[in-house]
Amino acid sequence: MILEDIWRECHRSINSNEDIIEDADILIEKSVIPDIIVHKRGRNDKNLITIEIKKSSSRVNENYDLEKLKAYTSIENNLHYEYGIFIKFYVNQNRYSEPKIIYFQKGKQID
Repeated sequence: MILEDIWRECHRSINSNEDIIEDADILIEKSVIPDIIVHKRGRNDKNLITIEIKKSSSRVNENYDLEKLKAYTSIENNLHYEYGIFIKFYVNQNRYSEPKIIYFQKGKQID
């Protein structure tokens, strides 16, 4: 529920001529799950890292992934992930570009 408004705003930034969403509620539910997690299964006190990965060609705004990582690492939520990592790979370019990497801890971006 924390991310629902942010998801809807990010979805509005997608080209509305392409109908990629049949059931927005199902997509919201699925899009809350991180791409990669490192944790101790069955325990909420051993959640180490949540990772979101995005290609530069994605039609979905990266702000949603950034907000997700803030929520997963926030001490105010019951998710208790110690760290969050956002990685954006630049694709379809003439030359190599290093990925964009942003780190999160305690609900905030860190250096």
